[in-house]
Amino acid sequence: RYILSILLLSFLLISPQSYSKKIKWKKETVAVSGNCNMCKNKIESAANSIEGVKFARWNIETKNMKVKFNPLIISSDDIQKVIAEIGYDTEKYRAPDEVYNNLHYCCKYIRKIKNN
Repeated sequence: RYILSILLLSFLLISPQSYSKKIKWKKETVAVSGNCNMCKNKIESAANSIEGVKFARWNIETKNMKVKFNPLIISSDDIQKVIAEIGYDTEKYRAPDEVYNNLHYCCKYIRKIKNN
């Protein structure tokens, strides 16, 4: 019994370490339209609230968002869809017109022509 207990305890202590996988974070830079600090706050808040996103930072000058995420939980496309849903066009997704139209006046960036 004593040996069995020690073996079981050893297995329980070693097992989580041997089966846990190190997360392979993916980094991407995504173009996101916007104008100001209000845009920056909304874009970053939306992206950072997504499960699987470690961080997101949007640059006002370059109009690019750097994002680090777990690709086993979320995809770049899904992150861009969330950003578009709050009114900001991304390189792959256009925000719905009604959401864009409800942005604060200073947040209304010049939109590219729709490709449809």
